[in-house]
Amino acid sequence: MTSDQLIVDKSKFVSVGGHSPSYDRSQLKHGIVHLSVGNFHRSHLAYYMDILASEHKQTQWGIIGIGVRSVDKPISKVMKEQNGLYTLIAKGTDKNDINVRIIASLIHYIFAPDEPENALAILIDPDTKIVSITITVSGYDFDMNNVDIQHDLKTFDKPRTVFGFLVHALDQRRRLNEKPFTIMSCDNLQQNGEATKKSILKFAKELNNTELIEYIQTKVTFPNSMGQTKLYQKQFQQNSFLFFLFSRSNYSSNNR
Repeated sequence: MTSDQLIVDKSKFVSVGGHSPSYDRSQLKHGIVHLSVGNFHRSHLAYYMDILASEHKQTQWGIIGIGVRSVDKPISKVMKEQNGLYTLIAKGTDKNDINVRIIASLIHYIFAPDEPENALAILIDPDTKIVSITITVSGYDFDMNNVDIQHDLKTFDKPRTVFGFLVHALDQRRRLNEKPFTIMSCDNLQQNGEATKKSILKFAKELNNTELIEYIQTKVTFPNSMGQTKLYQKQFQQNSFLFFLFSRSNYSSNNR
């Protein structure tokens, strides 16, 4: 599917000043892998990377999405049917303050429960410079006795969990003498980088691999990507911005 095929009514799209990708998508190379492609990711990081490609001609920061959980199956189906394309609508307090944009920065999607080897391979790929995650606040406090966590501690090539994928991918990059990727949490959690590092080390220490522990502690970066929670909430309330994410079928039904 192309961006033109995503548009159900071209005249309406033009009338609201809709933005289509201005770059050659075939030239977009992945530099980011995102785990758990939900609404927040698609209306923020994917949007920013689309701007980067459109307005600054930076083509090395395309995104490959990975769905880790079984509940990611529906979005996997939509993303594959639409070739990663979707429409983002941002609406402000003024009725005329509407921005409609087709996002094209998500160039591939992998549903990990069906393709664990492919998901792991793309994380190991040296072109992957950043792995971003949105796993909700509760996702960082996992139980080491969880069945899937225990599976991942024993099975290196077919992980089931976010931390299984991340730690085993880092270990493979270490063994290949590759530089690690940066792990960037995008969750609404203060000191989210520190929380991510803590969870990664919690999992890695169970593997009893001192070289891996040292690699993570000395070479992997975990940026804190969130400002003050209260400030964020206050700005959101004042600006009253709403984000809508439409697949082709939803966009069509809302405009009949």
